[in-house]
Amino acid sequence: MPSRAVDLELRDIDLDGRVDFLAADGGQLSWWQASGTGGFAVRVDRAAGPAPNRLAFGTVGGSPRADLVVANTSAPFAQVSYLTNASQL
Repeated sequence: MPSRAVDLELRDIDLDGRVDFLAADGGQLSWWQASGTGGFAVRVDRAAGPAPNRLAFGTVGGSPRADLVVANTSAPFAQVSYLTNASQL
């Protein structure tokens, strides 16, 4: 479970027409997929480099799905993690 969210994003990550919820807590990324009934499915946690805490979406890979770039600000040097959107974070 995320300890404290340092960055949040509401976005249709998987292009199913429903707004999903993504949070970074400085230790991991957590994704809650919208269920379509007003709630969210079970949370999916993923590592994204050391101390993920800033999220940015864009079509980096050229597909219609927004990819995710995560800043890792506590790394010993400037570091980002790039996650291709396969709709399974």
